[in-house]
Amino acid sequence: MDTSSIPGLELIQVADVVAREKSIEREEVMLAMEEAIQKAGRAKYGLDRDIRAMIDRKTGARGLRSILEDILLDTMFDLPGMDSVEEVVVNEEAVTSDAAPLMIHAEKKREPATAG
Repeated sequence: MDTSSIPGLELIQVADVVAREKSIEREEVMLAMEEAIQKAGRAKYGLDRDIRAMIDRKTGARGLRSILEDILLDTMFDLPGMDSVEEVVVNEEAVTSDAAPLMIHAEKKREPATAG
Protein backbone atom coordinates (compact mmCIF):
# COMPACT_ATOMS: atom_id res chain seq x y z
CA MET A 1 0.00 0.00 0.00
CA ASP A 2 1.34 3.42 -0.93
CA THR A 3 1.22 5.38 2.33
CA SER A 4 2.13 8.65 0.61
CA SER A 5 -1.52 8.98 -0.46
CA ILE A 6 -2.82 8.59 3.12
CA PRO A 7 -2.99 11.84 5.07
CA GLY A 8 -0.97 11.77 8.28
CA LEU A 9 -3.89 12.00 10.68
CA GLU A 10 -5.49 8.97 9.03
CA LEU A 11 -2.39 6.93 9.93
CA ILE A 12 -2.87 7.92 13.56
CA GLN A 13 -6.57 7.08 13.37
CA VAL A 14 -5.77 3.65 11.92
CA ALA A 15 -3.23 3.09 14.70
CA ASP A 16 -5.80 4.11 17.33
CA VAL A 17 -8.45 1.76 15.93
CA VAL A 18 -6.05 -1.19 15.68
CA ALA A 19 -4.71 -0.56 19.18
CA ARG A 20 -8.23 -0.39 20.60
CA GLU A 21 -9.48 -3.47 18.71
CA LYS A 22 -6.43 -5.59 19.60
CA SER A 23 -6.04 -4.20 23.15
CA ILE A 24 -2.44 -3.17 22.62
CA GLU A 25 -0.60 0.11 23.06
CA ARG A 26 -0.81 2.61 20.19
CA GLU A 27 3.00 2.95 20.27
CA GLU A 28 3.33 -0.76 19.41
CA VAL A 29 1.03 -0.26 16.44
CA MET A 30 2.96 2.84 15.30
CA LEU A 31 6.26 0.93 15.50
CA ALA A 32 4.74 -1.93 13.49
CA MET A 33 3.49 0.54 10.87
CA GLU A 34 6.96 2.09 10.58
CA GLU A 35 8.51 -1.36 10.21
CA ALA A 36 5.95 -2.22 7.52
CA ILE A 37 6.77 0.96 5.58
CA GLN A 38 10.49 0.14 5.82
CA LYS A 39 9.89 -3.44 4.69
CA ALA A 40 7.83 -2.25 1.72
CA GLY A 41 10.58 0.21 0.80
CA ARG A 42 13.24 -2.50 0.92
CA ALA A 43 11.04 -4.81 -1.16
CA LYS A 44 10.63 -2.08 -3.77
CA TYR A 45 14.16 -0.62 -3.78
CA GLY A 46 16.32 -3.55 -2.63
CA LEU A 47 17.53 -4.97 0.64
CA ASP A 48 20.86 -3.16 0.41
CA ARG A 49 19.16 0.24 0.69
CA ASP A 50 18.99 2.10 3.99
CA ILE A 51 15.25 2.63 4.18
CA ARG A 52 14.12 4.51 7.27
CA ALA A 53 10.58 5.44 8.23
CA MET A 54 9.26 7.57 11.05
CA ILE A 55 5.67 8.56 11.69
CA ASP A 56 5.25 11.71 13.75
CA ARG A 57 3.19 10.74 16.79
CA LYS A 58 1.27 14.04 16.83
CA THR A 59 0.63 14.78 13.15
CA GLY A 60 1.08 11.39 11.50
CA ALA A 61 3.52 12.85 8.99
CA ARG A 62 6.16 10.50 7.67
CA GLY A 63 9.79 11.42 8.34
CA LEU A 64 10.90 12.31 4.83
CA ARG A 65 11.54 15.93 5.73
CA SER A 66 13.95 15.09 8.55
CA ILE A 67 15.76 12.60 6.31
CA LEU A 68 16.17 15.23 3.59
CA GLU A 69 17.31 17.79 6.15
CA ASP A 70 20.04 15.37 7.27
CA ILE A 71 21.18 14.89 3.68
CA LEU A 72 21.08 18.62 2.89
CA LEU A 73 22.46 19.99 6.18
CA ASP A 74 25.92 21.02 4.91
CA THR A 75 24.47 22.18 1.60
CA MET A 76 21.97 24.47 3.35
CA PHE A 77 24.86 26.31 5.02
CA ASP A 78 27.16 26.37 1.99
CA LEU A 79 24.60 27.30 -0.68
CA PRO A 80 23.99 30.98 0.18
CA GLY A 81 27.61 31.80 -0.72
CA MET A 82 27.53 29.86 -3.99
CA ASP A 83 26.06 32.24 -6.55
CA SER A 84 26.57 29.97 -9.54
CA VAL A 85 24.47 27.07 -8.20
CA GLU A 86 21.19 26.90 -10.08
CA GLU A 87 19.82 23.63 -8.75
CA VAL A 88 20.56 21.04 -6.03
CA VAL A 89 19.68 17.41 -6.79
CA VAL A 90 19.40 14.78 -4.07
CA ASN A 91 20.38 11.77 -6.13
CA GLU A 92 20.65 8.10 -5.17
CA GLU A 93 24.32 8.44 -4.22
CA ALA A 94 23.54 11.26 -1.77
CA VAL A 95 20.85 9.14 -0.13
CA THR A 96 22.73 5.84 0.02
CA SER A 97 26.20 7.10 0.96
CA ASP A 98 27.88 10.12 2.51
CA ALA A 99 28.16 11.82 -0.88
CA ALA A 100 27.04 15.42 -1.17
CA PRO A 101 23.98 16.24 -3.27
CA LEU A 102 24.65 17.09 -6.91
CA MET A 103 24.97 20.81 -7.57
CA ILE A 104 24.02 22.10 -10.99
CA HIS A 105 25.86 25.31 -11.82
CA ALA A 106 24.51 27.94 -14.18
CA GLU A 107 26.57 28.60 -17.24
CA LYS A 108 28.36 31.91 -17.22
CA LYS A 109 26.76 34.39 -19.55
CA ARG A 110 29.27 35.59 -22.06
CA GLU A 111 29.31 39.20 -23.02
CA PRO A 112 29.19 39.69 -26.78
CA ALA A 113 32.50 40.75 -28.23
CA THR A 114 32.57 44.38 -29.27
CA ALA A 115 34.49 45.68 -32.19
CA GLY A 116 36.63 48.44 -30.95
